[in-house]
Amino acid sequence: MQVVDSSNPIRSRLLRLSLFALTATTTVAWLVVSSDINPNGNAVAMAVNPRDQLPNLITPSPAIHVRLKGTLTGHAKRIIELAFSPDGENIATGSEDGIVRVWNARGGELQATLICVGKYHWAMNIVWSPDGQMIAIDGGYGGKGLEIWDVRTVKLKVVLATRKLTAVDWSPDSKTVLTTTIWDHVGKLWDVETGSQLATFDQDPACPSKGFWKDLYNNRADDPDCQKPLHLSARFGDGTVITASDVHPAKVWDPSTGKLKKIVALRGEGSGEKWYLNDIVLSPDRRLVAGYFDKEVALLDTATGEVKHSLGKIGVPMAFSPDSKMLLTTIREPTNRTMGDWDQFKLYDIATGQLRLTFERSDLTLYRRDLQWSADGRTIIVARGGAQLLDARTGRVKGSISYRACTPESFFGDDGCQPFILSADGRMAAKVTNPIRLWSDNGTLLTTLDNAHAPAEFNPTDPHCLITRSRDKKSALLWEVIVD
Repeated sequence: MQVVDSSNPIRSRLLRLSLFALTATTTVAWLVVSSDINPNGNAVAMAVNPRDQLPNLITPSPAIHVRLKGTLTGHAKRIIELAFSPDGENIATGSEDGIVRVWNARGGELQATLICVGKYHWAMNIVWSPDGQMIAIDGGYGGKGLEIWDVRTVKLKVVLATRKLTAVDWSPDSKTVLTTTIWDHVGKLWDVETGSQLATFDQDPACPSKGFWKDLYNNRADDPDCQKPLHLSARFGDGTVITASDVHPAKVWDPSTGKLKKIVALRGEGSGEKWYLNDIVLSPDRRLVAGYFDKEVALLDTATGEVKHSLGKIGVPMAFSPDSKMLLTTIREPTNRTMGDWDQFKLYDIATGQLRLTFERSDLTLYRRDLQWSADGRTIIVARGGAQLLDARTGRVKGSISYRACTPESFFGDDGCQPFILSADGRMAAKVTNPIRLWSDNGTLLTTLDNAHAPAEFNPTDPHCLITRSRDKKSALLWEVIVD
């Protein structure tokens, strides 16, 4: 073994394994070691003959620097919602006191106080408009309707007469919102300036009546026209609205007229296809939606509902990449374990249909909500109980996070079922539980924030910014977290 001392100090404390130089007589491996290993402070390069035994060098764990940037106070009751604006410049905190406060995400200064008209006991949903100038506030059982607020003027624009438990999707131009509820099984389009209902999208028509007594006593569960959907989705496409449920085929609508443009098959009728694809797998640019029919994947143009690419039997579509250029699929592979399968994830180029990457096998993921892609597209976290972090460039498992399995804790909650979230650059993962814990992308526990409790959110544009609720539940904590 030959050791060569370099005169140039290096900053990184990680051990870096450089290329293997192949010569006509031998293979030489070069290792660059940081000053943490070499006492004189210089880098060390070692030429190692493959017949020699390599030294026992351990890669140091990454270091984390944590700073509390601000404590956001003022709520009289428990904070139940946190939401960053799309540009990451502002944070909305919603409380059971019926007040939403908007704060600057850089320093934590209070920007606006919105006194809601509804009562919010345990649920609140805050959805920012794409332009970051308005927020929609829904309070589940306690709300009076969907409130649309202008953050700049701190004025309530309208209260939309929506039923409870509303899901909200803003139009790309921030002029309209699309709502759905589990009660009426339709999508509704609203003008956020006037509050008027512009259109109704009847994804699952009401069961035709056969008379009061027949409806009351006859079992009509086998009648396809009378099945109640358990899941309903409505999303804006490319100048269209797409609705889908677990009962009827998906539909493409013209939002300007409310008329049906096309009925499309996004899934087959087999039990597996219904289970795997009862929601809308939409590309971030809203131009494509993935279909899964007869175990084949097709990409449909959301503007027309026509098939744009047929990708064949490549597995179940799971998610598009953040840049909308790749599609992640999975093929379920049975194992010899008593329960559970393996997921074989693959990445396809949607323009050419070519396989770009095959990932190392991962534990089973039941739902798409168990999978999250970092904003920069480099890391994917697959979470079910514990979590695995996948490198979207190499297909390797970067790290694993051990965590107890998701099991029912009580009628109102679950133990271990809270999601994992990723920083914008994918270098940190957090478990949204009490207290908040942070892991590196190789699965190393970085720190436990003892005063930080759920809910929690990473800034969508600043990978070093994290917002959490405090232990007292009435204030929020704004953190700066940096991994070396």
